[in-house]
Amino acid sequence: MILLVTMFRSVIDGILFLVPMLSSITCIVVYQKVYNEKLTLGRSYFLINMFNLSATPLRVFFFAII
Repeated sequence: MILLVTMFRSVIDGILFLVPMLSSITCIVVYQKVYNEKLTLGRSYFLINMFNLSATPLRVFFFAII
């Protein structure tokens, strides 16, 4: 049982650490394709921080499941 919980938590941690990076990259690519312009440094920073903030409630949700 302990091994199962440890493996489950490891998988969830791995996925949750990748979610902000993947969603940020996806959003930046979609933004550039739709608006046909380069992102400024401020907009890129804002998008990355918004996705990082959205990952925190997701982590808490999965920890509650465990």
